[in-house]
Amino acid sequence: MNAFLGLILLLAGFLGAVDEDSHRAPVKSLARPAVDERRAILAEMWQRGLVAMDRNSWGSQDQVLLERIRRAEAQGAAEFVRRRVANSQGLVLRDRPSGSAPIRSRLTRRGFEQYLRLRTQEALDYFASKEIETKWAYGLTDRQGRALFDKDKGLLTDAGDELYSRALLNQPVFWKMQDGSLMGNRSVPAK
Repeated sequence: MNAFLGLILLLAGFLGAVDEDSHRAPVKSLARPAVDERRAILAEMWQRGLVAMDRNSWGSQDQVLLERIRRAEAQGAAEFVRRRVANSQGLVLRDRPSGSAPIRSRLTRRGFEQYLRLRTQEALDYFASKEIETKWAYGLTDRQGRALFDKDKGLLTDAGDELYSRALLNQPVFWKMQDGSLMGNRSVPAK
């Protein structure tokens, strides 16, 4: 009986030790992808020129910019720059992510800035076609009150790029003038 009780106590101690040890560190298979993902993001930011090569981290503004660039690329921004700029070297990166994958085009920081300048000019021309002078276009907002243009830089904001993209697809879009009146590419709905 004493041997049996000893075996039970030994097993209880072993199970307690295993259980206690299992909470000391994360499972390696779960911890590794986060590190690999951070490395991949950092490498991508270095390639695009979003952070200096000597930095090992990035700030929240860098992350927001990367996400905005990726959204623009999903809508064809890299190809837009390649078509519109005679020499896109330093603006567009072209690489093949894996052996058999198609070549992809990605914007650098300079490429995204060029995209925004070109896209802003097109958006201003669009609003001019709607009889809104450039000086008034900079004060436009969307229906939620988000500015369409950055007043400091004069470039399209995320909200402005979204609205202009929808207008290009001939989807209904509406914007507010500085006096609060609502305009759009369709008749303004009654309140």
